[in-house]
Amino acid sequence: MIQRNPLSITGIRCYYLLRDLLPSLWLRLPPFTRKDLKIGLNYRLWLEKDYETLKACVSCVASLAGLLFPKNEWDDLFYFMFRKLGSSCLYRRLGALLLWNDLIPICPEVFMPYIDFLIEGFKDLMPTVTEDHRCGVAAAKASVKLVLYLGNTANYSKFYDLMAYVMMTLFMALGEEVLVCSLLEDLIILAGAETEFFKVQIDVVIDSMVKIVGNLELEEKTRQLGIEFVLTVAEDKENGCGMMQKIDKDVVSKLLSELIVMLVHIEDDPNWGNAISDDENGGELSMCSYAMESLDRLAIALGGNVILSSCPECLFNFLYDENWRIRHAAVTAIGLISEGCSKALLQEMGQLVETVVMLIHDTHPRVRWATIHAIGQLSKYLSPHFQEQYHQQILPALREVLDDFDNPRLQVLHIFSVSFFSYHLLRLA
Repeated sequence: MIQRNPLSITGIRCYYLLRDLLPSLWLRLPPFTRKDLKIGLNYRLWLEKDYETLKACVSCVASLAGLLFPKNEWDDLFYFMFRKLGSSCLYRRLGALLLWNDLIPICPEVFMPYIDFLIEGFKDLMPTVTEDHRCGVAAAKASVKLVLYLGNTANYSKFYDLMAYVMMTLFMALGEEVLVCSLLEDLIILAGAETEFFKVQIDVVIDSMVKIVGNLELEEKTRQLGIEFVLTVAEDKENGCGMMQKIDKDVVSKLLSELIVMLVHIEDDPNWGNAISDDENGGELSMCSYAMESLDRLAIALGGNVILSSCPECLFNFLYDENWRIRHAAVTAIGLISEGCSKALLQEMGQLVETVVMLIHDTHPRVRWATIHAIGQLSKYLSPHFQEQYHQQILPALREVLDDFDNPRLQVLHIFSVSFFSYHLLRLA
């Protein structure tokens, strides 16, 4: 069936069907059938020239090879994988690399004696300047798997040069979203599982990710994955948080600036304020929503000392900007970082409260809404000091929101915000 339909969806489905069936049926097959299957799959693997069909074939072969390699029962394929790394044929190199990527996680112990060879082999295939980035990215992904499954604190130094090639390949392939996102997803997994591996190169790696985040020519998903990598490192309490605290503050400041700029991605719907129910995410575009979540997570992970000391000076100037979206972004950011930066923010509230009160009366309803929402967050995370010190300024301003009959959405939020603020006042009484 595969030989008759090599480039069709039928052929691809046959490969996936074999992938699911062969491992469980293998021992029940007669020896001559096993031999024929190994010869046939090996032949097809190096013959396929359609990318999707090749990936399906590799997936099928890997499912069987993962079963046979530990028992030394498919030597032909094993040694072909090494030889084809140097093949002049693009698809044979690609097939070998895709196999390494699939098989290293399945049977890493088999490849332990070949670490040095694989490091050099993958490095040779990554920096090649070509319009087709599939081989380079496949080598980079296999390299990440090599670190993830064969790396440990005792041999991390073996892989540092390799990771430099991975980052180089990542930037060379920018614009190929599917390939780049796949590599970024693997790097995020590595950052979560082996955070300490990045310790030596943390400045360069984080700076690279921040550049990806700030590249407006890239797709949203690519930029979001760049943010996710940084967050994954920062949220690792054992190693990552300390590593992030030591990197250049300008890099953190640049990331914060990019996240704040993303908060500007918000629609201006004239009827937004008329809604009776209050959907917190109403009108926010995807990058805005992701930036909100990311600011919150980053502040919790790194704390106020890092965030506020790295906070771009423009943040507080944005509160007075002529553009309502920028004012909205700035006050939203202050509310978002309040959980992670509560102690540090208390020291800044003296100068902020006057501005917050001013923004409750802003000309744009979305800025007023964001300010009321931020007050609710400050009431929660800076309690009881926020209420105790600033209730005389905040409560009278909030009461005036009840008169805003043109924007019932704000009135609804006002009720919750005042209730939240007053709850802690009653506890103080």
